[in-house]
Amino acid sequence: MSTDVWQLKPEKSEVVPLFSKYGCNFSILREDLLHSEYGGNKWRKLKYNILDAQGKGFKGVETVGGAFSNHLAATAAACFKYGLKCKLWVRGFERFRTNPTLEWIEKKGAELHFIRPEHYRAFINEKASAQNMGDWYFIPEGGSNDFALKGCEEILNDETKGFDAIFCGVGTGTTLSGIIRSAKEQQMVYGLPIMKQCHEQIQFIEEHTQGSSVQWKLLSEYAPSRFGKLDDEKLEFIKAFKEETSILLDPFYSSLAAFAMLDMAQKSHFRLNSNILLIHTGGLQAWNGFSVSI
Repeated sequence: MSTDVWQLKPEKSEVVPLFSKYGCNFSILREDLLHSEYGGNKWRKLKYNILDAQGKGFKGVETVGGAFSNHLAATAAACFKYGLKCKLWVRGFERFRTNPTLEWIEKKGAELHFIRPEHYRAFINEKASAQNMGDWYFIPEGGSNDFALKGCEEILNDETKGFDAIFCGVGTGTTLSGIIRSAKEQQMVYGLPIMKQCHEQIQFIEEHTQGSSVQWKLLSEYAPSRFGKLDDEKLEFIKAFKEETSILLDPFYSSLAAFAMLDMAQKSHFRLNSNILLIHTGGLQAWNGFSVSI
């Protein structure tokens, strides 16, 4: 079974200069271009999980997530590509099956099973405690495990070592932990959590970056009031960013990081001529959940 794309160094992930303004020089790491269907940090998180599942002879992969989950979409695409069965446990109800993300996932041959929200947390805890039994290889919610961390450590490279500050969206904290573990000592890493209550993410990052001397901070003051909400100000920012750079950001993670990055620069938070990097973590399929023109 071919695993070529997982073995090769990604060719399309590159640092692209954006603009110079507010006394700083901004660039973006185009992780979203790693693969058209599962690029960005989902590619990084799945890489070693897929290799492990294949190497151990599992017939399929199962995982959990929400009805518009980037992780579910990426897992379905990767399993389709590499001939693995795919079983997805979706937080929600059967009526969600017709949303664009889940319709696309089913076309990739994945099985969909729905878990009522009030039963979801207990269900995934039970799954995690009995993982990798029988024919199915279990990947936790958001792809958050040691193999995912290993993959996310590979996001930064020789092109990124000269930046003073790095900005990235934060879901579980896995991607940011990998970035912190591979960042240079002089770099400051900023994470933009998707929820104001981010105690679990802080705990996760602290636990998985022990021994690192890299400074980092979660900017919860920029987090939305609730995940999944796209207000008019945010939408206009995304449109303006695309108009200026020709780059579309996802509605939750990279757009939040970009907004915070530019707002802090405008408020003179950084030294003059600082070199600042935004990491585009992909997730553009999330636009399927909105009826807006971008």
